[in-house]
Amino acid sequence: MIGRVVSLAQLTLKLMSPGVPDLYQGTELWTIDLVDPDNRRAVDFERHRLLLEHISDVDATAAWRANGEGTAKLLTTQRLLQLRRRRAACFDATARYEPLAIHGDNSTVALAFDRDGVGVIVPTRASLVFAGSTGTQLLCNDHGASVQLPPGRYVDVITGAKHEGRVSLSTLWQSFPISILEREQHA
Repeated sequence: MIGRVVSLAQLTLKLMSPGVPDLYQGTELWTIDLVDPDNRRAVDFERHRLLLEHISDVDATAAWRANGEGTAKLLTTQRLLQLRRRRAACFDATARYEPLAIHGDNSTVALAFDRDGVGVIVPTRASLVFAGSTGTQLLCNDHGASVQLPPGRYVDVITGAKHEGRVSLSTLWQSFPISILEREQHA
């Protein structure tokens, strides 16, 4: 379970960093490899297509609980690629990057930054934060850590939860182990 949390954190950092993310076909679901994957392996495209069709109807908690399917990883990939398309300017070389401070006695449990209105908060010490979790149930102990969001109201693109101000990590990660927050645009 901890390995899957780490995998989602790494995927999030890869997709939320500037530049073109390096995605290998067939690794949109959980894969267990001792070597780097390559684009020559056989891919069950029909299974991927069916899961992708179903993913828009799945909420983050259900995606996480469908532990063995890889739904959580596919959901993350799909939503973050959609965000990159919607907010392309956030990922070019001119985008503003600001680290977000993690407050509390154990501020090393997460990494957080903002790229022009897109906040990224991922665990860095998953085995500490999610100790006691099972494959289907997340138990987040943030050890009193919280993140101060920039002014505005933010929507988590994975869970749909809305946040503003200072937010505890356990609130952010109560149903999914990463948070990607998009600042709401006011008309």
